[in-house]
Amino acid sequence: MAQLSRLAKLFVKISDNLTEEDVRSLKALLSIEEVLGRAKIEKATPLEIFDMLVENKTIAKGNLGFLVQVLKSLRKGKLAEKAERLEQEQRMEALQLAQQTGDLQEKMQIYFKKGDMQREQLHSPRTAIQYYEQHLALARQLGDRRQEGWAYNRLGMAYSDMGEYETALKYHRQYLKIVLESGDQKEQTKAHTNVGESYRLLGKLNQATSHFNTALQLVQQTRDLQEEMEIYFKKGDMQRVQLHSPRTAIQYYEQHLALARQLGDRREEGLAYNRLGHAYSDMGEYETALKYNRQHLKIIQESGDKKEQRQAHTNVGDSYRSLGKTDQATSHFHTALQLAQQTGDLHGQMDVYFNMGDMQREQLHSPRTAIQYYEQYLALARQLGDRREEGWAYSRLGQAHSDMGKHQEALEWFQKSLKKLDGDKKEQIRLHACVGNEYRNLGKLDQATSHLDTALQLAQQTGDLHLEMNVYCKMGDLQREQLHSPRTAIQYYEQHLALARQLGNRHEEGVAYNRLGLAQYKMGKYKAAVEWHQKDLQINQESGHNIAQILAHKNMADSYKAMDKLDQVRSHYQSALTIATETGNKQEQMDIYLSLGDLHREQLHEPQESHKYYTEMLALAKDLERKGKEGQAYNRLGLACDDMQDNEAALEWYQKSLMMDQEDENKTDQLAAHKNIARSYQALGKLDKARSHYQSALAIAKETGNKQAQKDINLGLGDLHRKQLHEPQESHKYYTEMLELAKDLGRKDKEGLAYNRLGLVCEGMQDNEAALEWHQKHLKMSEEDENKTEQLTAHRCIARSYQELGKLEQARSHYQLALIIAKETGNKQAQKDIKKKMEAFKSCSIM
Repeated sequence: MAQLSRLAKLFVKISDNLTEEDVRSLKALLSIEEVLGRAKIEKATPLEIFDMLVENKTIAKGNLGFLVQVLKSLRKGKLAEKAERLEQEQRMEALQLAQQTGDLQEKMQIYFKKGDMQREQLHSPRTAIQYYEQHLALARQLGDRRQEGWAYNRLGMAYSDMGEYETALKYHRQYLKIVLESGDQKEQTKAHTNVGESYRLLGKLNQATSHFNTALQLVQQTRDLQEEMEIYFKKGDMQRVQLHSPRTAIQYYEQHLALARQLGDRREEGLAYNRLGHAYSDMGEYETALKYNRQHLKIIQESGDKKEQRQAHTNVGDSYRSLGKTDQATSHFHTALQLAQQTGDLHGQMDVYFNMGDMQREQLHSPRTAIQYYEQYLALARQLGDRREEGWAYSRLGQAHSDMGKHQEALEWFQKSLKKLDGDKKEQIRLHACVGNEYRNLGKLDQATSHLDTALQLAQQTGDLHLEMNVYCKMGDLQREQLHSPRTAIQYYEQHLALARQLGNRHEEGVAYNRLGLAQYKMGKYKAAVEWHQKDLQINQESGHNIAQILAHKNMADSYKAMDKLDQVRSHYQSALTIATETGNKQEQMDIYLSLGDLHREQLHEPQESHKYYTEMLALAKDLERKGKEGQAYNRLGLACDDMQDNEAALEWYQKSLMMDQEDENKTDQLAAHKNIARSYQALGKLDKARSHYQSALAIAKETGNKQAQKDINLGLGDLHRKQLHEPQESHKYYTEMLELAKDLGRKDKEGLAYNRLGLVCEGMQDNEAALEWHQKHLKMSEEDENKTEQLTAHRCIARSYQELGKLEQARSHYQLALIIAKETGNKQAQKDIKKKMEAFKSCSIM
């Protein structure tokens, strides 16, 4: 009687708190859901309605889930929490009673409900599985196929929560098999939806679509609007998360929203706003995303559900951070944190620390501050004994240290994450790729390749074509960026493209086009690069992905820049700037001002004009509190002043850049600043200071294990000793060191450059035979790499060496080859210079 008395008291309390509008909404909801007939409840009081729900077993002792859902729909969050607490108390008491009486049916139900409590309220799927397995064992013992099916269903959900999607699929398929035997169409709908969801999470989208469509056909026959709404929700998620097609996702979310409004289900309406916010954010339409996230927040605030409010504030904060409004973002993140702390929601606190860390790292570019948040996130994960979250914390700490240029520490964090998440194959694949990337940054390319190979093998073993596709992309990036082998990179990108087409994934198809364009650009095939980037742009215009469109326009501009087609360059940068301005994307505006500044400085040779763009960039960097970009703007302003021969001003800008980088403890940028300061002192004739800053840069490069930078600094020191200190023997040592590093790193292009410099220094020592040998090695290397620009340089140097040796026919031959290449590449200045040299030959012949 005590249990009934408490439930009766709850019914009375609910009834007292319902307005007339609430009662109308309650009756409408029950009629639409066909839980109770319209005629039956039309004149009933709330208490009479609750009695009817108990009578038809919609509500029962220890089973108040429907009541909780109704209360949340009516925005009665506190009453919903009371109902949840009563349900938990009833379940515990029922289990104790079932154990005392030996009632297997009752015990089975209690295990089921305790599993749900562990999974839904306590976020402990591993513990939930133990209860579901006990439920399954009793269902088999009792020969209850219906209960056995429900156990499979719940086991599938729990394993899905743990990221073990293959196991989840196995259980959901067992559930589907049982409900197909029973002929229960409502249960079949749920089973097909869950099987589809498992296939979606495994990246097998054709199978996922098939099951979702079957579920949709069934639901339209049974007129189960609640389940239909759920299917639209999941199909929207598939379009947004797996197929990267937010525009199509929006269509499904809008259908979900329409049904939520029809059902008067405010909670589902809020959830629809939430997903619409995510979709518009994916499209780069952050203002629209913010609008939907604020609508979601408004609904959740009406319900009084503090846990949901915490998530809503976090989402609003994310929208503000994407708009670069970090003060508003911080305000919402702090509110979310307070709500999580008030409710004792440690998982919620973790989520907020995670997001605040990401904002510090991605928007404010302050990885050191980000680390403080990630460490709080890690502490909570350890407190909860949550290995999965602990592993993710290690991963984020790895990313933050990588951003600081501390690649050895980053590697150690990623290795910890790899060890902690050893049971999650998807995470293993991602982390092997991250470990490979850090080895790549450290110049340890054999280890980098090994980890990427492992990632690829794991992806192939799991049959996850999406992950396999992503690994091909990373392997291509390694070949293109570190190994400087664009031809090999193209092979990987083509495999990436083939899988994208096989999966019907237009977003990834666009990514493949993007990478193929970058590889062609690296090979000096700029026209082909433009064609690939045009395909990428077309796909992103279809999907409405604004950020990707901006990137495609920028890449096309870069390719046209290499072809010296400056009108097209300016046009594409302006198109990118227009999209960035329309969408309020200040981050991209800042980057485009940087590119326009570079265009006017490097191609148009208008340093004053470039100075204006860099100043715009600096203002935005300060507005967005982007310390890293502020430092980069100082760097570029220094370069512009260099070009204006204002070396004193250039030095001041570079020193500001160095100061900014030292405050941020960014070793990578400090290194670059020291190199630029060295060059400024070189230009001012202060050679001791120049040498000092080169040596500071070299010390940082060695400290961070950055062999790429060591190689470049040896080049700078070699040039200093050759051109200004006139110490060719000393410069020869630096160029030789550069050559060894280039070979060690597999940098064919830099190996060729070292041959070029060794040739030049031998020219300075009047050793023309040795100079010729070095220049011939440079030519051979550039021909293997199909680099026309370097071939042109090599032919001119070889011609000059032959000329010094008195071998004029060979000299003339190489000048002619250089002229052909200059015409092919449209290098008018080179054509002019070579023709002058050849005219000099004619004069010599006449004399």
